[in-house]
Amino acid sequence: MLVQVTWSSSGFFDDEDAAATARPEPEEFRAPAWMQAPDDELPVRLLLDRVIARNDAAAVVLREVRAFSVGFEVHLDWVLRRRGEDAWEWRRLAESATAGGWSREPEGGDSSLRFGLGLADGSKVRKAEFGFAMPGGGSPEPPTAMPRHGGSSGGDRSVSGSTGLWVWSPEPLRGELRLVLEWTQVGIPICSVPLDGDAIAGATLGVRPLWDEAE
Repeated sequence: MLVQVTWSSSGFFDDEDAAATARPEPEEFRAPAWMQAPDDELPVRLLLDRVIARNDAAAVVLREVRAFSVGFEVHLDWVLRRRGEDAWEWRRLAESATAGGWSREPEGGDSSLRFGLGLADGSKVRKAEFGFAMPGGGSPEPPTAMPRHGGSSGGDRSVSGSTGLWVWSPEPLRGELRLVLEWTQVGIPICSVPLDGDAIAGATLGVRPLWDEAE
């Protein structure tokens, strides 16, 4: 037998509202400077559109560098096209390419698209680790490079996507820098292209705030 219970129009959810109000505010998370570019700045863009590497199956293009007050972003586009692979081989290759550089071959070698930054003195910028963002993780010493993975799309004939690096360096990195690239899975050996550190440093002078706090 169905029993109908009538509740008053107010007060039914008071206990739930009280519990929600009593919950402490979650701790605010702010991405540290080494993790990503400032989101309150308009960077200065240095357009390049330079082909870094290319063969019959793949191409990687250096699109631009975006200068910020405490570092710069390197933006890359890549294209991979099908060249005689059967359906399953192509799917495996395409899925590996669109995994954002995190895929590894079963035997343990990293054959996906990877890249880094070399400095004018011959040293290289180390990549930042997400562990630094954990409580007690501290902060890495600049300069550091954090991979930034963009979107990708494609089909049965080709796939394409974007990727890059956020280079955190409050002090300008001057001289000739080298963007170093390797993609062994598609037959692209290690190679590099120069970046003008002085030009990037000069571009930071034109960085503008996204919001004018005085308004």
